[in-house]
Amino acid sequence: LNRPAPLLIALHAQGFEADSYAKAHDFGSFGQSLGFVSIYPQGLDDALPGGADLGTGWNVGTAGDNQTCIGDEVMADYYESCWEQNKCGRCNWSGCYDERLFIFSVIEAVSAVLC
Repeated sequence: LNRPAPLLIALHAQGFEADSYAKAHDFGSFGQSLGFVSIYPQGLDDALPGGADLGTGWNVGTAGDNQTCIGDEVMADYYESCWEQNKCGRCNWSGCYDERLFIFSVIEAVSAVLC
């Protein structure tokens, strides 16, 4: 691209991988015809052994908040990032990394390469 363009940040679902999400959602073709850039960042899985590992995902700010439980279902997930921040809860289903900072860093990296 030789002009400013919108950036589409496509976040995969819980337990999925960025590359398979990219293959299933071909935003790149749309971007070429409509003039936007697509990126597919990879979520992290820092589950500690012994928990019900739900795979890669994104911190949505619910760590340690047992109000996110569904009925009596308890997902005993323990993520290293939550352990380090003392945000473990009986219903954690994602890690505790600062995803906003990560996305801002991704935007800066893409801008440095394309701008």
